[in-house]
Amino acid sequence: MKQDTFKGFEEPKPEKNGKKERLVQEWEVPSWTDPTTRYKVRREGSKWTCTCYFFTERIQKSEKPNRDCKHIQFKKEELGIIKEDLSGYKSAIQKALRRGSLPLLKLSFSKLWEKEPKWLLWRLPILAAEETWTYTGYAGRVVFAENPQREDVWKLLANIALHPKNKEAEGIRILADKCILHKEDPKRLIRDVERLNIFYGWMEVRKRIETIEADKEGFWAWWNGWLTSGNDFAAEILKTCKRRVYFGGMSGDKELLLTVAYFACVLKVEPFELEEVPAEEEEEALTEIPWYCWDMHTSIGKIAYYQIKKMFQDESMGEYVGMELWFNLGSAWCDSLVEDSYWWELCLKAWAKRRGKTLDKCREEYKRWIPKIRERVERILAARRRNGQKSTNQ
Repeated sequence: MKQDTFKGFEEPKPEKNGKKERLVQEWEVPSWTDPTTRYKVRREGSKWTCTCYFFTERIQKSEKPNRDCKHIQFKKEELGIIKEDLSGYKSAIQKALRRGSLPLLKLSFSKLWEKEPKWLLWRLPILAAEETWTYTGYAGRVVFAENPQREDVWKLLANIALHPKNKEAEGIRILADKCILHKEDPKRLIRDVERLNIFYGWMEVRKRIETIEADKEGFWAWWNGWLTSGNDFAAEILKTCKRRVYFGGMSGDKELLLTVAYFACVLKVEPFELEEVPAEEEEEALTEIPWYCWDMHTSIGKIAYYQIKKMFQDESMGEYVGMELWFNLGSAWCDSLVEDSYWWELCLKAWAKRRGKTLDKCREEYKRWIPKIRERVERILAARRRNGQKSTNQ
């Protein structure tokens, strides 16, 4: 008796391969950018191939030839081989915090709590550290609780979204990285003596980061000597950073947590309480992820970034528009900042200066190029919806 197959999928065609049979399947998949163009996706055992240019010329000739192109990823999602792509929601929750949007926060938070609550809890201290570092201790209180509660996570995120952002920890971290990379003299950028000393103090901490694994006890004992005596609020921030730094993530995340720990030790941190916010069920979620959430860190944005770079013969110009302008003035844009935003503003001004421009000039160029970036993103999103609709209707 012939075995039934799922509607919309072809019957697997077995092929002999030595002693055992290997599953071979082939599909025609529409292009992500041009639905009139179709590519062949082939599955042969565990090996997947595609006839699109990106797979044949970019992936296959790279140092990681086993990666998938978007057409292969789409087919794997359709077959249930890989999980649903949540990169848009993971980006959206950060944009919701930066732009103070509770409807966007409700959309992304609900999805991530349903699909990947462990990721959300793992990421929470980083979200707090990036957007308003003084909330990092509260993030630790929620994450490292015996049984983290959904309403507690929502309340913290909503507080971060609705209040002015304090990106000073992220600002000084990025500024230090760029000073080292571009061999910039900090004295030319930082005129305030007290802040210059704070900057040099952080540079000293950066040198010690490499010793964190070799001598954990000595590393943190050195920090505790800095902490202001009796400041429990700052001590909780330091404790959260100390615990979360060993739970993995990008190297930049570890540096950011240590920057926050440094600020908690050397700056005067005034304790505060979380305010009451609208309950999650009271908020009406957006119906879909806005285009600006699909930045270069998401599946859609990576394709758009690649296409934008191809628009320019000058690779540096493609990087400037497709990465720097888009990220610094779009993805990282906040609805409001704390009054004292010295390090974050200085970080942006230093970036513009390295490009031989003023920050105002960069903002003018952003306004010029953002419609083209949006057009690329929305075109790819439309192609994804068409492909998804076809799959549903089969």
